[in-house]
Amino acid sequence: MQVDNELIDRITNGVIGVVGKVGETRWEMIRLIREAVQEGVEHFDIVTREEFDVVKRMASDTRIRLEEAEARLAALEAVQPATAKPATKKVSTGRRKAPTKPKASTKS
Repeated sequence: MQVDNELIDRITNGVIGVVGKVGETRWEMIRLIREAVQEGVEHFDIVTREEFDVVKRMASDTRIRLEEAEARLAALEAVQPATAKPATKKVSTGRRKAPTKPKASTKS
């Protein structure tokens, strides 16, 4: 995941400002702080703004499509006659009925 470099720069500059180191040590600290912040951000599995916007658009598009489908279904249900029963198909379970025993005759 690519992390926003501006955020890392602001955090790094804030820490460097507090420490106030100069020269070679300062650049080493900047590098170490940037690495630590990068690892911390990756640990929390933070998404980029672009990724967030893509998912937000997908959710919005899905919501619109769902609302359109619900409206079409309501229109179809309104047109269907109230007395009509929904079509149902008898589904075979694949089992056969057990054969029945023939009735014994009662002749004397």
